[in-house]
Amino acid sequence: MKLRSGKNSHTHVDPKGSDSRDALQCEGFIDPRVFFILSIIALGLPNIVFSGKFWFQTLHMMKWFFAMIPIAVLAILAGYRLFRHGNRKNSFRVDVFGWIWLLLLLYVTAQPLWTEIRSLPTFLREWFFFATLWCFYVLCYNNFQGKWLRVLFWIAAANAVFNVIFAELQFAGLNGPFPFILPTPGHYIGNTGQQNMFGFWLAICGLNLVGLFGFLRERKDNVLSSRGPAELLPELLCLVFLFIIGWGLWGSTSRSSILSLACGILFMVLTVVRVPGRLSLKRVFIAILILILALSSSILFNSQRMQRTLTKTVEIVKNYRSIGKRDSIWMTSWTMFRMQPVSGVGLGQYKWHYLDAQKEMLKDYPEKDWKYTYWAHNEYLQWFCEAGLLPGLILIFMAFWWLWNFIRSLVMKKNISSEAIWACSLLFLIWFNALWTRPFHRIEDALWMSLAFAIANREILPVEFEWTKVRRNYLYR
Repeated sequence: MKLRSGKNSHTHVDPKGSDSRDALQCEGFIDPRVFFILSIIALGLPNIVFSGKFWFQTLHMMKWFFAMIPIAVLAILAGYRLFRHGNRKNSFRVDVFGWIWLLLLLYVTAQPLWTEIRSLPTFLREWFFFATLWCFYVLCYNNFQGKWLRVLFWIAAANAVFNVIFAELQFAGLNGPFPFILPTPGHYIGNTGQQNMFGFWLAICGLNLVGLFGFLRERKDNVLSSRGPAELLPELLCLVFLFIIGWGLWGSTSRSSILSLACGILFMVLTVVRVPGRLSLKRVFIAILILILALSSSILFNSQRMQRTLTKTVEIVKNYRSIGKRDSIWMTSWTMFRMQPVSGVGLGQYKWHYLDAQKEMLKDYPEKDWKYTYWAHNEYLQWFCEAGLLPGLILIFMAFWWLWNFIRSLVMKKNISSEAIWACSLLFLIWFNALWTRPFHRIEDALWMSLAFAIANREILPVEFEWTKVRRNYLYR
């Protein structure tokens, strides 16, 4: 099996730093204006909307609508063009990573043939979720232009800032007069609906702004040099937004989200050091100082929530064996996997098998606590439980293969774009968070993973299988 090397890929970066990374996009395959508007809606709006208190599943219905309907429209447009005209002039492609991802999607599609599905609606919801992520990855790989990221970052940042304001009103019990704020007085969650997901969304937007402030640099990298107010306004607004997001992140008391942001920034700094000239390292450190300033302000003016964060942190250190009260959940998940290691329990069926697995787990470990949850609080472990051993190993292979190519790019000092640096950093943030919570199960956040993979893979992974050249039109149709 041969792979075409990344050096022959669509993305070319010239040595002067003026890259033509957007040459990959298929000219005219999907109208760029349509793709831009729909992708911005799917990525920028869902975390701020909710369905209203009279709807079933008041929180998630509208989020799924805003996240998935735009992607469905793009998929129909792309599918129609492919079906009617074929893949003319090699204008559309699925890369190696996308083919493997499609293989996993086809596997879980056929899973009901050998696995008992206890809840068909749950299976179908998870299937559409998984299919949307793959579809968006392929569409972004072919169509998303790096220059759009700046607009997306601003929209997502405004979303996050409003969520922090909503959370402050909720916590103070002042959200009553505002029907567009999730009615959860006393909770610091904004319209995201859950504490860890609130923190996770702020971590994503925080990393976006760190990258954006690195983008907004002068040609000679003069930081806040003598310029007019109009030129300084975007930079100052970026720092103000970053401070507010940092304040909200510390106030969320989500340890996993705070550490995830630290992980993402760490890999961004490491990448910038190895690939100089793409992001301003000086500006990245200024952005980090703003986040530290937000922490200091929280300690001084928001001591109640900071004390809660400190208490939770001390608790996990003292009771390290419970791994943040996840030991019982993880042990139950491992038992579930051992009960059906080959076939898995079925996509989306984790919660329907949890009590059976916990009953077996408590026989072997009676000292563990009884808990009930819908999620394994570790996305990789839940994937092994639901999909089985083979798809689990394929997921691990994809992760290590991607990491190998990422490390190889750094060692060789490959001149990857600033957009790809951000994308790689975001992936590390999401992967770390997935060790503790459930970012892959929130479509409004998981779509960012698909986008990051698409942007990063265009530059650091091989492009395609050689055999896809044969009858490519037939395959894509």
